[in-house]
Amino acid sequence: MSGRATAADTAIQVIGCGKTFGGGTVALEPTDLSIAAGETVVLLGPSGCGKTTMLRIIAGLESPDPGGRVLFGGEDVTPLPIERRNIGMVFQSYALFPNMSVAENVAYGLRVRGVGRARRRAEAAEALALCRIADLAERRIDQLSGGQRQRVALARALAARPRALLLDEPLTALDASLREHLRGEIDALLRRLGITAVYVTHDQAEAMTIADRVVVMRKGGIAQSGSPQEVYFRPADRFVAEFVGLMNRIDGRLRDGAFDGPAGRLPLPAPDRPDAALFFRPEAARILAPGATCPAGMAVLQFTIARVQFLGDRQRLILEAGGPQDAAPAAGARPVVQVDADNRGTFAPGQPLMLAVATDDLLMF
Repeated sequence: MSGRATAADTAIQVIGCGKTFGGGTVALEPTDLSIAAGETVVLLGPSGCGKTTMLRIIAGLESPDPGGRVLFGGEDVTPLPIERRNIGMVFQSYALFPNMSVAENVAYGLRVRGVGRARRRAEAAEALALCRIADLAERRIDQLSGGQRQRVALARALAARPRALLLDEPLTALDASLREHLRGEIDALLRRLGITAVYVTHDQAEAMTIADRVVVMRKGGIAQSGSPQEVYFRPADRFVAEFVGLMNRIDGRLRDGAFDGPAGRLPLPAPDRPDAALFFRPEAARILAPGATCPAGMAVLQFTIARVQFLGDRQRLILEAGGPQDAAPAAGARPVVQVDADNRGTFAPGQPLMLAVATDDLLMF
């Protein structure tokens, strides 16, 4: 919105905030998190990891355990309820009033704050235009699609010019194609406004699309915090590696300065271990032609194609490894690589396949 920068430029600090519910259930371990003014931070993780609890503490919907504090722009807002924190909130369930028109829903928060009618109408109209639903102003909520309802919820959250915008799984209830379209719109909107935003999701595509910084959560704590590129290419531990994106894993053992696995023996100076695992992203692998020389700085892995999946613009090759008889057996999901449409029809089950992977792209935890 025009001239709205002052309220949006709000840094958020979470200091030592944990949450223990009745019966001693720990939903969030004491956690620190700093969010810069204008930054979009996505809390990403599986169900029950504490991401929604963190969001609710920031919003004022939950109180942290004693000692925890929440600061907005350096101001301690820990004792303040949600209505006094001046934040905008967007929920998965929309939480719209069916007895009100779209414009009345968007203006509702302003009315509660005692804003005059003329200004309410102007601010609501601006928020509706910002979310590209000005033509829906007089419609009833039951006349809207799911995507339109979520735009109304977003417009309502923005109409009051909040200090920060909090979004809790806002696209989960929508179908896949609409989710993809709306997350692009939300990303563009957040960047245009420059508002501080905290976005909760378990959808990795949403996280990578929208975030300036991804905070991966696990078992009530933060497993890793970094840019989408850092989290994807340099995961901090095995959990992050296997949770974020598609990651191939090869099990084996370390001995005599090499990794022995079913896909071959790779020089890898590390202490001997009876069990170890190498990880690499599918896109990090290059398919080598039979008899080709491995490029410098790359390791060769040997597989057999188990299955070929046609995906339209590309094919996914499901692989199985075969190597030294004394190597540890492969476990978990089979490795995969993807090839573009130019290679359509050139691969078949049972065909041997050699992959070259840059040693820098091989991860071990």
